[in-house]
Amino acid sequence: MSADSSSGDGNQSQTQNIFDILNRNIQNGSPEQSKEIVSQGKPAISTYPMAEFIDSMLESNKSNSKTKKTDPFEQVNQIMNQYELFRDYYGSPCATRIVNDVKKTYYIDESFENVLHADFIYNFNEPAADSMIKKAIKLMKYYANENPDPRKTYKRFAYHEGSIYLDLNDGKGSVVKADKNGWEVLVNPPIEFIRTGNMQSLPVPIQDGNYDDFFKSLNFKRESDLILTKAYIPCILYTEIPRPALFLVGMKGSSKSTTARLIRRLIDPVINEVLFPKNNERDMNLIFQQHPLPVFDNVQSYDERQCNFLCMAITGGGMEERKLHTNGETFYTHYKKPFISTSINVPIVAKDLVDRSIIVELEKINPEDRKDEEEIFAEFANNHASYLGGLLGVIVQALKIKPSIALEAKPRMADFAKMACAVGESMGVSSSDILHCYNRNKFVFYSSEYEDDRLLLLLIKFLESIGRFEGSVTELLDKLNQFVELNHKDDIDIIPKRANALSRKLKEYDEQLTLVNWNMQFSESARTARLITFKKIEMN
Repeated sequence: MSADSSSGDGNQSQTQNIFDILNRNIQNGSPEQSKEIVSQGKPAISTYPMAEFIDSMLESNKSNSKTKKTDPFEQVNQIMNQYELFRDYYGSPCATRIVNDVKKTYYIDESFENVLHADFIYNFNEPAADSMIKKAIKLMKYYANENPDPRKTYKRFAYHEGSIYLDLNDGKGSVVKADKNGWEVLVNPPIEFIRTGNMQSLPVPIQDGNYDDFFKSLNFKRESDLILTKAYIPCILYTEIPRPALFLVGMKGSSKSTTARLIRRLIDPVINEVLFPKNNERDMNLIFQQHPLPVFDNVQSYDERQCNFLCMAITGGGMEERKLHTNGETFYTHYKKPFISTSINVPIVAKDLVDRSIIVELEKINPEDRKDEEEIFAEFANNHASYLGGLLGVIVQALKIKPSIALEAKPRMADFAKMACAVGESMGVSSSDILHCYNRNKFVFYSSEYEDDRLLLLLIKFLESIGRFEGSVTELLDKLNQFVELNHKDDIDIIPKRANALSRKLKEYDEQLTLVNWNMQFSESARTARLITFKKIEMN
């Protein structure tokens, strides 16, 4: 029977009364009534079968029934029994089932109403009333939240029990599983992937693909930027750890937007590829909920509020909000995601976000070398399966190598650095070289903050010219004056006049010097003279 059918009024009235009682008990939390009625109403797929409750209700109504059409309450039961109901780790009710051999998982929210409408039409060849759908949603939420075993849910990327998973979203339930033994394409993995309407499919990767070829059309300014980006992209799929943001910086004509879109298409193709950051936490929260790898294009600056949110999103955090049109019902979100941002100049002002970021510079492309976007994306599409297969091969090797990686000096975001070193080793780049690129990159970030500190820059130039220094601060002062006199006469005014003033400045530079691979140590000589040593941190 359709929910809005006029036949069988007495039967429908009784059914409606039971619905109302059930809903009141759920909403009002009447323990005894809930135990008496609701506990019998759990879907059969779960540990609390609802069938007995439904059957008893139908039996009592048989004598009054004047139609052979399916009762609305039985319809709801049939639909609910097709799903396994659970809540995720952050309390969101979820439903999962197998449809045409494809596992599908949904959040039980307003968007799930469309799924239920389709279910009713498919199962009963007639639509359900909106009121019936809303009641079904309430019941399914209740039973999902009663499930004592929460599960993690994922979008596109996942890490589970030593394996990295990549959802191909091809309509067949295909997911790539990669571990230290290799990678394979399987159907319906042991984890829950949620797919949104914005997500597009990935091609089935090919064995022995070529990851390096992906970078041939990209125009990095420095070799270190290329190395770091190659190591960074496979780490995006390793959701177990915080991963830094990637800032693509370059002047107009450097293809920074195209580069960002290509990186996203490689591992997370979507319809709406680029976004613009919002000014409030609620809207930013929605972006990170829906996008596994947000891309913010042509952002000239992030304000303090945005920086704070982005730091939280990278490291791992979430929000608690009151649902709209409710008296106090809340929902929770949690994520640990990187993002990509493009700009002409470094748009960051907050040091905390700098510490959680990688910046790479792109060179302006010569007019004779420039390709149309259509040509670039067509070439990418033709080779996408090879690029992806090569990337997965790198991940497999990295997972093998990672346990043997030991970082003597752990930088900020050390978990990422360790995985990046493992990825580097898998591509034939030593861990020390990866760390060198990473630390150098940090200095590039900080250089915008210290670009007016001419003394620091002069000191670095001096050290690079001599390779090593050991002596008193007074001797260092003399050497600096000699160096400036020969090479940088215009900078003579920035050198402190006294050794103690220089000593105070040097102590402020310890972190910055480390970032450019110079170690600074103060010590006392046998004659109690204050000595300072600058030694280059060697990279293999």
